[in-house]
Amino acid sequence: MARLQHLLYGFDTGGVPAVSSFEEAAAAAAPATPGAKAGEQSVNLSQNVGCAPGFRCMSLTSEFGIEHNGEYKRVPTPQLPPRFDQRPVWEWGCPARGTMTAQGKCKPPKPGEEADAGMCWSQDSMIAGPKTPCGSDGDKCMCVKPVASDGSVGYGNKSREILPEYTEGDSGDYGGVEVVMGNFQVQPMPHCDDCLALSAHWDDCGQCANCIYGTKVLDGRPTLACYDKNFQPPQQPTPTEEPPKDDYQEKDHILLKGQEPIEQDLWVIPQYPLWDPQPPGVEQEAPTSGQIFPFQMSTEPLSNEAWVKAYKAAAPRIQSLMDDIASKLKTWGPGAPQTKCSGALEERVLKANTARHMCKDMQTLQATLAPGRLGAFPRKLETGQKLRCMSTKKDECS
Repeated sequence: MARLQHLLYGFDTGGVPAVSSFEEAAAAAAPATPGAKAGEQSVNLSQNVGCAPGFRCMSLTSEFGIEHNGEYKRVPTPQLPPRFDQRPVWEWGCPARGTMTAQGKCKPPKPGEEADAGMCWSQDSMIAGPKTPCGSDGDKCMCVKPVASDGSVGYGNKSREILPEYTEGDSGDYGGVEVVMGNFQVQPMPHCDDCLALSAHWDDCGQCANCIYGTKVLDGRPTLACYDKNFQPPQQPTPTEEPPKDDYQEKDHILLKGQEPIEQDLWVIPQYPLWDPQPPGVEQEAPTSGQIFPFQMSTEPLSNEAWVKAYKAAAPRIQSLMDDIASKLKTWGPGAPQTKCSGALEERVLKANTARHMCKDMQTLQATLAPGRLGAFPRKLETGQKLRCMSTKKDECS
């Protein structure tokens, strides 16, 4: 894909300290070089680049392989289904700097801790720039709006292709990879390699993490322009950022700065959300009541095969929570007339309804991704508790 001559409107999505520069100054994966001489550029540590609200990050399977889940590990030679030789295929999730939480979210590092952070798959941002997995040209990772596609014109307007479902235990079987085909809206990619070229537009300069708008003395003359942050003329103090004193504070913040998304015909491997009400280790990260309800979810979606494996671990915890809610509702219902009216009653109803709806969503996904025995799980917990579920002759929940 040719480099798109536009700027990305960078956003902080879900707490990701994302910047909107694909061309950070010499953004190699190394700490800044101390003691750079005047007029020279130092080497910065590359940062995450965020997608605009409503857009999610996807990356090329021929570059990164499939199964974009958890910690990022480079795949030297991706193994792909033969049908992917027809054209480029993308999958949701991009390499980003961060660590995985107990809930399964790629959490970015705090400012100043980037050098110690690992890398994980994220749909909120990507690590881009020279010498990074996503590179600088936007041909390996991009931000796309996950809207319903209208089908691929070159394939008879077909919008979805699903071959036989994933077979458990056969990691070499890629026949279950679902592919969504059609036209998607792609976020314009940034172009921040020439800061001086952006001098006429303070807003554009501000969108590039490697650029700064200010005054520097060039050839003995104070010059207000957009400069590379690492450029420092000899014998000058480091300047502070000087935004033009106009109405920029009152300007409307328009999605994509008013730019139109670019429509592209893509093949995309979808990913699926998973609700785990009590993932192991979550209480050490953020003490809660012991359960994570759907409105508290903070997870990365999973690919087909990873979803099946994670579902088998989470499903008993979902059923146990639903059993507990059903038992409490039987007590709360008859006692409602004698209960003092308060917000607590409304909270109980909200939690019960959201859990019930999400439980049904998980059942629907299970029927699609792991039908029959693939999605079955033991009815008896390790504690000896028996789950009140629809069971089979083998005493499994299905």
